[in-house]
Amino acid sequence: MGLQGVAVESIRGSWVLTGLSLGYKGIMGQIPDFSKNTALKQLFLRGNKLTGQIPDFSECVALESLNLGANSLAGTIPDFSKNIALVELNLQTNEFTGQIPDFSKCLVLEDVHFGNNKQLTGQIPDFSKNIALKKLNTYSNWKLTGIADWKDNTANYPSGCTVFIGLAESYPSGCIIII
Repeated sequence: MGLQGVAVESIRGSWVLTGLSLGYKGIMGQIPDFSKNTALKQLFLRGNKLTGQIPDFSECVALESLNLGANSLAGTIPDFSKNIALVELNLQTNEFTGQIPDFSKCLVLEDVHFGNNKQLTGQIPDFSKNIALKKLNTYSNWKLTGIADWKDNTANYPSGCTVFIGLAESYPSGCIIII
């Protein structure tokens, strides 16, 4: 019996892990070290009972989609600046603390979810260089600052982007803010 949700490809005559989908399986413990899996493109571990911090994914330069939402992960959100292929990042509904890091080097980033991490602090970073950005979710993070600036500064996000920041105030042009 094979492991469901594992995708492998033959690269240079050897088999490597390129995708792992184990969402909503009741998995407990910490996320293992995937740093040697440099061909990893997708990791879906949403809706489990994972704890601890996010391990270092900086060597996973092919990583396109990382979904760790709805777990009990804690600590700070690590630097993803070396993950330049990253298209989707879902870290919502965890227990992260500290500031949201800079994602300006992730130019193909389309879909980002930080919502419902009530201990995130600091300013929402400038996503204006993320020209592919379609959705940014920071809802229910009441300790974040700069939200009012975002409402009035459409330069902080690309045209056509949907931003979920939990405001009941006016919508900026080019984006939709949903509460």
